[in-house]
Amino acid sequence: MNRKIRKATFAGQFYSAKRDSLIKELNSCFLSELGVGKLPELREEHKIVGAISPHAGYAFSGACASFVYFELAKAKKPDYFLILGVNHHGMGKKISISEMDVETPLGICEVNREIVLEIIRRKLAQLDETAHAYEHSIEVQLPFMQFSLKKFKFVPILFREIELDECLEFAEGICEILREKPGVVLASSDFTHYGSMYGYLPFISQIKENMYKLDREIIDEILRLNFEKFFKRVRVEGLTVCGYIPITILLILMKRIGAKGRLLKYYTSGDVTGDYENSVGYASIIFEV
Repeated sequence: MNRKIRKATFAGQFYSAKRDSLIKELNSCFLSELGVGKLPELREEHKIVGAISPHAGYAFSGACASFVYFELAKAKKPDYFLILGVNHHGMGKKISISEMDVETPLGICEVNREIVLEIIRRKLAQLDETAHAYEHSIEVQLPFMQFSLKKFKFVPILFREIELDECLEFAEGICEILREKPGVVLASSDFTHYGSMYGYLPFISQIKENMYKLDREIIDEILRLNFEKFFKRVRVEGLTVCGYIPITILLILMKRIGAKGRLLKYYTSGDVTGDYENSVGYASIIFEV
């Protein structure tokens, strides 16, 4: 079978474009002060069924992401990872899927084409390569997966703005597939985007403390699997959690599965740069059964 391969679009922007530099950068993410403090080791200690990982440049959110991938390396390996990403640029279908493998500086990441075709057959998502070619939220997860997991297959799905009933409908269809062919669901999202750069200024003093407080409230709803309350709060209050659609779908699925969430790490870009005037929150969360 001739497989279609897309070169990584964001190598050299969100992460290093050269293999050796990227390996060094990933090592630094795990070993940095804000990171796990050690490198991942492949084991089969526990079962993870879902996760939330950030998707900013590795210099900002890489240390946070290291916590998710450290735990995934220790967990039982699934047949595939269903990665739910954010369509930031708004091009393409409302729910778009890709069947292309992705070549990063660390090699080729293979799509689970069987699952991709099943999702298309069930009309849960539409094939749309353009949307994926210009979006970073899924791509930035892949080098972390290559570094931590070595061998894996993935299924990439991007979401534009959809309603709660559409989230429920999509999750219902995916739940049927997961029952037949289990995989780990990974939602790619950053948390509060604060500052004039993001058009979001709900407070003007004690920014760090207030960002931590706001994101902790949001994370608490996530850990309680309160998908409806989480979704409605983002919409009503205009919260700036960019991946709230992927997170909502993840929460619906985790509630159906009976999983329990665990916060591994939270910090903001301000903790990296010292600038809280325009800063973004990052969280690593896993769901276990």
